[in-house]
Amino acid sequence: MKSAQIVSPFYRPPEVILGYYPLDGGVDVWSAAVTLFELYTGKFMFPGTSNNHLLALIMRAKGKIPAKMLKKAEFWQEHISGVTG
Repeated sequence: MKSAQIVSPFYRPPEVILGYYPLDGGVDVWSAAVTLFELYTGKFMFPGTSNNHLLALIMRAKGKIPAKMLKKAEFWQEHISGVTG
């Protein structure tokens, strides 16, 4: 099982989807932020139907995934196309 399948989809940070390790406290901040958003609005912040859809929604809100992260990510090729290193 990939680590991206461990975290519930609507709370998955991009690091987990892409397989960027080692994970740091940023993933906890991400989860707290999307949870607080949901509690406040009653809606999911990123209601993606797949990991690719989640990444598209995240990038629409936050901009492109940094190249530094993509270079170290294990699963980026499954989700990002047209990226050069």
